[in-house]
Amino acid sequence: MVELFLSRGVDVDLDSITGTPLLTTAMNGQYSTMKILLEHHADVRHQFFLLLPHLCKRNA
Repeated sequence: MVELFLSRGVDVDLDSITGTPLLTTAMNGQYSTMKILLEHHADVRHQFFLLLPHLCKRNA
């Protein structure tokens, strides 16, 4: 399935609420999927930032 998405042009370093695909597969021990992502040049140094609006509000 991952190869299908990548062949259709999905960004290998796409950020989501769970992180990048490489980060998510690493945390879940999906080593064969990690290999596919790395073969498609996933950036191992890609930084993931989750901005939570309620943490960014100023104290009133």
